Amino acid sequence: MFFTSLRTLYLLFYLVVASQGLFYFVGVHKALASISLDAFAEQRKAVDLAVAGPLKFIYIGGLLIGSFALLLFRKHYCTLEYITLAIAFLFMSADVIVASKGNIPINQAFHYYPSSNDLTTWNELREQWLRFILIRGGLSVTGLLTLLAGFIIPKFSEL
Repeated sequence: MFFTSLRTLYLLFYLVVASQGLFYFVGVHKALASISLDAFAEQRKAVDLAVAGPLKFIYIGGLLIGSFALLLFRKHYCTLEYITLAIAFLFMSADVIVASKGNIPINQAFHYYPSSNDLTTWNELREQWLRFILIRGGLSVTGLLTLLAGFIIPKFSEL
C-alpha cells in the first residue's frame, strides 16, 4: 500500500513535468521558433523568472520521491511496478541533466539579451534551446507513459 502511495505521489509530480513537454509538442515550440528574437528573449526572461522556482521544487521533489521509493522497495526489483518506476526515474534524471546542461544556461544567457549585436549567436541559442526543450519533452512524456504502464498493465492481468 505504501509503495502504491509513493508511486502515485511520484505520478502527480511527473504529470506536472510531462505537461511542460506536451505543451511544447502541441505547438508552442513552433510558435517560439516563428516569433522575433526580441519577443523570444522577452518571453524567456519572463517565463524563467516565473517558473524556475516552482519547477525546481517539482523536479527535486519528484527525484526525491522516486529515489526514496526505489531505495525503500529495492527488494521488489523484479516487479513490473518497480521496473517501470526505475525507468521513469531514469527518464526524469535525464531530463534534469539536459535542462542543467542545455536549457538553464541558455535561459541565463537570455537574461542579458541583447548584450551584443551578434544576432547569429542569439538565433543559434534560440535554436539550441528549442532543440533541448523537445528532447526534454520526449524524455518526460516517455517517462510518464512508462510510469503509467506500471499502474495500468497489472490491472489488466487481474481481469
